[in-house]
Amino acid sequence: MDSRRRRSITTTRKVWTWGRKWAAGSGWTVVKSAANVLDAKASLTYLHQSFDGSSSSDQSLAASNFAEAFTHKFKHGVVLAQTVSATPTWNITKDWLANASVVMTVPAYKRLNIALGAIDSYLNNPPPSFKKNSFQLTTGLTYTFK
Repeated sequence: MDSRRRRSITTTRKVWTWGRKWAAGSGWTVVKSAANVLDAKASLTYLHQSFDGSSSSDQSLAASNFAEAFTHKFKHGVVLAQTVSATPTWNITKDWLANASVVMTVPAYKRLNIALGAIDSYLNNPPPSFKKNSFQLTTGLTYTFK
């Protein structure tokens, strides 16, 4: 392959960044017991987002964020952690996003754990070449220090 051909081959990389984000809000614990914890949060947020590093896709958004986090501890050290958040925007109402995740952590050996999870992210008004929904399955090993 000659050098002119190699230079013309490019890879496409999609990048979505939060340039700046400021938020102020409140959170409270709705349920707290030995096995369950349910937290709720609400905030007002300013965020600046950019896609592909292009200034034409930059947006400054005034938004709210509503989130919950639930943790349940089963017998034998198994833990289920789940979160959901929604971020409606107020100055550009068609731009909103939502995220959800769930992770099950299972003890494997002494302080070594296996984590299995799923993450779903939804962006209502993505720029061209981006998909609205992103779904990921995750696995991992964790080690707990004393």
